[in-house]
Amino acid sequence: MYEFYSEINNLIISTRDSHLAFSIKNENYFNINENSELTLFYYFLPFSINIENDKKMYLIPRYSFKSSVVNPPDEIIKNMNVPVKTINGEDPFNIIREFGKKYTRLKCPHAQFTEAKDDLLKVV
Repeated sequence: MYEFYSEINNLIISTRDSHLAFSIKNENYFNINENSELTLFYYFLPFSINIENDKKMYLIPRYSFKSSVVNPPDEIIKNMNVPVKTINGEDPFNIIREFGKKYTRLKCPHAQFTEAKDDLLKVV
């Protein structure tokens, strides 16, 4: 079990992304052994999404997560007042819409968008 944990943990560390974490626990929460199981794997984005009435999207840095301090990337901080035009060459609103169509059970496009936006920012 420890070998598996080490491989996964090293994989996550190699991404150099402080927003990824991995944990293995068992009944007593301290020892890793053959009875351990994967209990926690999460990610979070170091920003929140703000959509103005003029349909401009802004990424607002997050400086905390639960009880931890977060250091958002400098680019997010420097550009927090700049509307997002594209993400990897795609319209950011379309990315959220497509995510909503694919991963929410709602039929209304407006509800899909709202839930998808919220889901993207939740810890998973």
